Amino acid sequence: YRWHWCYGRNDANHDPQAVYELPYASGQKYKIVQGFHGTFSHFGQDDFALDFGMPEGSQVMAARAGTVVFVCQRFSEGAPQEYYRNRVNTVRIKHDDGTMAEYCHFRFNGVEVKEGERVQVGHLLGYSGHTGYAAGPHLHFLVYKAVDGHHRQGFPIVFKVQGESEPLILQEGRVYTHP
Repeated sequence: YRWHWCYGRNDANHDPQAVYELPYASGQKYKIVQGFHGTFSHFGQDDFALDFGMPEGSQVMAARAGTVVFVCQRFSEGAPQEYYRNRVNTVRIKHDDGTMAEYCHFRFNGVEVKEGERVQVGHLLGYSGHTGYAAGPHLHFLVYKAVDGHHRQGFPIVFKVQGESEPLILQEGRVYTHP
């Protein structure tokens, strides 16, 4: 049997004024290797996803407070092949407004949180890796709400970035330092 569903609530009310922390430790900097509307895999339901070019084993931190609702860390391999599309180590966090944050491509057994755990901004979620549908190690990050049991709607979000007075929409190809 094969089945699929979309985690989340269809009545989530995303706050467009919400400002996110970069999903890594203060002082660290990483490049956006694929941004919003990216041509490799950021289209359709993943249109507003971001890929941070993190080497394997980099710390992944919560970008916004919420409750861990899903953890998968059983996969050990990844490649840009369809076979790996649903074989990705993932953490999903439900925010207080009902939206979900999806963090993907953790290394095998590299997740440090448990389902049901409440996390604050900057809480260590685990360590980046190269699992699932990926050309190399990185962190895939998306904020979304469920549309129905099979589809989701992503949202453009802004981040606090070192050296900037106002939150930014992150751009592909640029490097961003966590304040």
